[in-house]
Amino acid sequence: ANMRITICCSVQEDVDNGPYRTYGLQMGAVRIDDISTHKCTVMRLQQRLERNHISPLHLVDAVEDFLAAD
Repeated sequence: ANMRITICCSVQEDVDNGPYRTYGLQMGAVRIDDISTHKCTVMRLQQRLERNHISPLHLVDAVEDFLAAD
């Protein structure tokens, strides 16, 4: 059974600019907030991870790699 990766949205607080909306990913109990303020960027990452059948154990590493490569 392949676990679904869903996009989650949250509002983060920035000291200088106030609150802003940001997107992250959730897979089972693993949730990573504030990956990007661009939903399309997070959707692209979501599709890539689902294509590669990533496990929840590797979700954090995969997101960090994605952000480092950006």
